Amino acid sequence: MNRGAAAAVVVALAAVVTSCAASGGEDGGGGGQAAASCAALMDFRGVRYAGYGGTTRTPVAGKRLGTGTLPPCNDTGENGRNGPTEPATPVTVRAIAGVDPGTAVLTGGDQLWVRRSMVDAGRPSAVDLIRTARRPVPCTLPAPTTITGTWTGMTSPHPARADGDVRTPFTVELRTGDRAVVPTGWAAVQLRARAADGAPAPSKEQVRQLLWHDHPSAFGLHCDGDRFVLDHLSGVQR
Repeated sequence: MNRGAAAAVVVALAAVVTSCAASGGEDGGGGGQAAASCAALMDFRGVRYAGYGGTTRTPVAGKRLGTGTLPPCNDTGENGRNGPTEPATPVTVRAIAGVDPGTAVLTGGDQLWVRRSMVDAGRPSAVDLIRTARRPVPCTLPAPTTITGTWTGMTSPHPARADGDVRTPFTVELRTGDRAVVPTGWAAVQLRARAADGAPAPSKEQVRQLLWHDHPSAFGLHCDGDRFVLDHLSGVQR
């Protein structure tokens, strides 16, 4: 996909990150095609975990537990016949408050991992925190508010006419740890906000900086029921 086309589709920059690829689906991993040679798997203290993607909420990281490993891509299939083509990748593993580390842990500050045997059995939502991690974050702002976050994606029905071209209507996706919108007990959230009628579209330079260089910015938001609406997107925050 070229960069111009990215202005018309979701740009997934906050997905599960592993040495190869993220797992998908409601169970966050498992058998079949999802367990191919680049499945999102991690080994820690004799337990194999599956990456739990598609989350909208990041749990608060607890104490450091030790070092886990991401298996080599070609060593994660069901039969492992191809053998590894690269070394295992070490990762720092942290606990999640109120959750048994044998059930779920964090790496990288925001990547959630669930014990694979639970995933394979279709039981990752047995723990309330894991189930809630994929629920959309409702808007509860009492008044229009400006928060700081990182723009992670954007959708628009209009084809991009040039690199960085954005026209209304559009919807932005952003990641933020701003306490004005982060529910109690969570560290950060992933939000979707549709642009309000008349809201100015970001400039081409803003799109390039925000989407391609991960610069934080300020987002003016208000609620429409339980949904977020974007009033304005300020200049890049240094």
